[in-house]
Amino acid sequence: MALVTYQFARRFRINTHVACQQFGIPYYLGAGLSNHSVQYPAGLVLRVALGLLSLLTLSVLVVPAHACSETSWYSCDSSDFIEFQLGSFDVRRDHSFAYNFEYRSDYEIFGYIKPIVGILSTSRKAVYGYGGFAVDFYLGSNVYATPSLAIGGYERADDARLGAAFPEFRSAIGIAYRFDDDSRLGVAFYHISNAGLSRSNPGSEVAVLTYAYPLQNLRELIGE
Repeated sequence: MALVTYQFARRFRINTHVACQQFGIPYYLGAGLSNHSVQYPAGLVLRVALGLLSLLTLSVLVVPAHACSETSWYSCDSSDFIEFQLGSFDVRRDHSFAYNFEYRSDYEIFGYIKPIVGILSTSRKAVYGYGGFAVDFYLGSNVYATPSLAIGGYERADDARLGAAFPEFRSAIGIAYRFDDDSRLGVAFYHISNAGLSRSNPGSEVAVLTYAYPLQNLRELIGE
């Protein structure tokens, strides 16, 4: 599947470039963002979309969803969560303070993929808003690993330059311990970059402590 996707994407890129030359269409789609001239290669944008579609298709074919049980490899939590994160933004360079609020929906795609939205801010007034998807992997003994992928927009203010305002992709991995009330305490690490869609792509790493609270608990308290 991966080889077929790669070969198709490679041929698609070549054909896209040739077609653009024949019809006089710019191969790079230009856009001015945050006072920088940014160019997006049309073929690369389409390959990113194709890759995401292929990953989603592969997850359905290889890991079909089953009714959740104690032996499931993914989380059986039925509640949505609000997650609070505190840590360091751009840890390789400037080390500004970061705080993030993330909402994880209880809506399930294929039984285990859950939508997320969030907003991150730093002590130097940078803001990154994003939306994407996450999956909980149950590791045993109330420990969960949560990888996620998201896309969003970035306003740097006085913080690190990331090459473009949009799109900026976030790939993340978190490890957390779940308590008896279903809340979670853990750590997370993620990388933010424009995936080479801009001429400049320095990227940034973020390391944070996390605390996730199930909103179902809050609803029950209000109901009482």
